[in-house]
Amino acid sequence: MSWARATLRRGTSSAAVWQIDSSYPEARLSIGAAPNAGWVVEAPGVALVHVELYWDGNALYVADARSAGDVRLDGRVIGAWEQVRGRGQLVFGHAILELETSVAEVSALIRDPGTAPRVSLAGEATRVADGAPLDDERTRVASGPSESDDDDVLELDEIPSSKAMISVAPAPRAPAAPAASGAAARPAP
Repeated sequence: MSWARATLRRGTSSAAVWQIDSSYPEARLSIGAAPNAGWVVEAPGVALVHVELYWDGNALYVADARSAGDVRLDGRVIGAWEQVRGRGQLVFGHAILELETSVAEVSALIRDPGTAPRVSLAGEATRVADGAPLDDERTRVASGPSESDDDDVLELDEIPSSKAMISVAPAPRAPAAPAASGAAARPAP
């Protein structure tokens, strides 16, 4: 059975993981800072709709939704749909998604991603564009880490509302200025 997983490593979102497998025939997920994006991810430099993921039932593909040239898969700039093989790191703005798929070989893009049903990670459940919940065995979301479930993927109905907003590995901040010690700095001899 083919499967794919996207894990948010840097950015802020209500979901930390999206997972899908071959029992779901096709899905398209838009990612960005817009409230109506399929997966809302906030981080400096993330556009309203920045990147898209497309699952064709067997393989995972990514594309720069804006064709701005600022989406990188394993350091390579991507534009149009490109297949993810094995593991990869997707960088857009200052957000990072770790992508993983069971498919390691190249497969041709045989369907038009524009016709795929859109999915959304809104609230606590993954939903298709018409609002109907997806079968939780076919696609799942997970909340961010906690002491009790560090790496567990939670079923849709198990995600507590108390975990609705989670910051996952925020972008690094500039180092703080050194504190003044009261002594004047002396020039080196």
